[in-house]
Amino acid sequence: GIFDLLDMEDADRDKLLGFNNKQMSAVAKACNSYPNIEIVHEVEDADDLHQGTPVVVKVNMTRELDDEDPVPSVYSPLFPQEKKESWWVVIGDKKANYVHVVRRVTVE
Repeated sequence: GIFDLLDMEDADRDKLLGFNNKQMSAVAKACNSYPNIEIVHEVEDADDLHQGTPVVVKVNMTRELDDEDPVPSVYSPLFPQEKKESWWVVIGDKKANYVHVVRRVTVE
């Protein structure tokens, strides 16, 4: 993952990627803007679920923000306008190959 790439020794990363200085600078900028988000979920009344009845799932996303830029802009050098960060929460059943809900979440 991205954090494995960040944790590598410079020489190992250079050998793996084989980029020139300009390309490595772009990679560094993208990696440094990559957020570390923690996600915790809880199913209400998890011990009292019944088929065909609604289920309430609480999802808490935590992202460390800078005081200078509380809502970060997305690193997107090929997109012509500034774009603020947002995420998608997808809840599904992998075994049944079924998506129950998709919600867009913005950073506040």
